[in-house]
Amino acid sequence: RTNSFIDLIWRYRLEAGGLLRLDPIAPGSYYAKEVESEKQAVTKIDFDRARRVKTLRQKGEKLKQFEFDAPNTYEFLSTIWLLLNVDYEPGKIYRLDTLTGASRYLLEVAAEAREIVEVDGLPVDTFRLRATTSEVTDPDNKIATKHRETRLWVNTDWPRRLLRADVTTKWGTVRLELTDVENIVELPPVEDLERTPSSPPATARPTGP
Repeated sequence: RTNSFIDLIWRYRLEAGGLLRLDPIAPGSYYAKEVESEKQAVTKIDFDRARRVKTLRQKGEKLKQFEFDAPNTYEFLSTIWLLLNVDYEPGKIYRLDTLTGASRYLLEVAAEAREIVEVDGLPVDTFRLRATTSEVTDPDNKIATKHRETRLWVNTDWPRRLLRADVTTKWGTVRLELTDVENIVELPPVEDLERTPSSPPATARPTGP
């Protein structure tokens, strides 16, 4: 959410969640509700175990729905999980096909270097990454050009966490920093998870794309 000061100029709220499969990693489901000033948008993405996906994106009265086979495509959550669990080699580029709802993007992540950054006053060894996107659905979409690039810092030890991100847009740079980690102590019953497109989380970590 934007804070009370920014709300005076531009008010934004985002509530999102979902499930993904692990061992091996695979996309599951994703849901997001966005409110921008008085406009509302809803996104739903559901993959079945055969990697066939159904998507819905509704913004105001505009509704877009798609259904297709997507054996090499990931949704938002599984994309993030993959990025956090790759054993990066500086100098290499990693590519992912990512579905955000009504649009698909080619995400290219360059492992630039290992770098020591300060987190909560302590030095932490990190991978410095640079992510860029290009739209596959509509390459001429001007909205996609608002995002220039994102620089990410991920710790090299386990568990992996996104420690910092600098997002460059046409309006300037936004910096995100990890300030706290909260463990989820209550999980839904297994039978509830089995009724969704995703299975319960596994303990094994993926080896990356």
